[in-house]
Amino acid sequence: MSILGIFLVLPVLNGFSMKEYCHKKDFSSEQPFFYQQGKLEFGRCSSINVLRRLSRLGMIDCVRECLVTSQCKGINYRPDWQMCDVVGEIISKDLGPEDGCVHSNISTWPEDCNDLPKWSNSGVYVVRTNIKVFCDMDTDSGGWTVIQHRFNGMQTFEKSWHEYKTGFGDVSGEFWLGDGMTDFSQNSLNGMSFSTADRNQDMSDIHDCADFKRSGWWHRDCTKGNVNGLYRPGEQGNDVMHWRTLNGTYSLSMTRMMIKPASI
Repeated sequence: MSILGIFLVLPVLNGFSMKEYCHKKDFSSEQPFFYQQGKLEFGRCSSINVLRRLSRLGMIDCVRECLVTSQCKGINYRPDWQMCDVVGEIISKDLGPEDGCVHSNISTWPEDCNDLPKWSNSGVYVVRTNIKVFCDMDTDSGGWTVIQHRFNGMQTFEKSWHEYKTGFGDVSGEFWLGDGMTDFSQNSLNGMSFSTADRNQDMSDIHDCADFKRSGWWHRDCTKGNVNGLYRPGEQGNDVMHWRTLNGTYSLSMTRMMIKPASI
């Protein structure tokens, strides 16, 4: 499937927490913008085909445990005890009444942002690729997975190859998504491989572009853009966050990169 990517400058949106689904100490699910999407069945759980039982685990981490377990088809979650059951194949009649327990079939969780209902709000979702992502559901019919967002300079983007590959930051703030959703660091963009200061793969005979521009990117000959450069609004330079066709080498105040499957 082909992937379409764009750059946008957008305002930060308001959201709500999903703390009503979680234990009072499960802070991972109380971050701003979080929207739960998988179908939850309250007061019903399965007592059979429990593959694993884990304690002191948040609900989102429980979902992620299921996603990395090959035979998992769903979860039982008991928020009052932060108890997680990783559950295998069951049928509807295998679910029985149990106070304080929540069951969720993992197939009801979205594959990616484009898999969400079109009326969904923009915000953070857990998708079946086993990561939390920020979904933009307002721009151009929605369904966009945000892979990079910068707006306040709180997160440095002068990172190593490993950090870009695995991702960094917070998806409800500034972040680089990494390879949880797409294998960007391994693939080329317009024929160029991804470069960082500790892994130079550009074509420049003069500079190590990632070091010169202080950013990870698909640098060719030190490129015309540097959206992962230093966040210094109002300043000018090759190493600040800029895009030449927009503002020369003057620093941008905000960037957002998004992808979704191209229409067929």
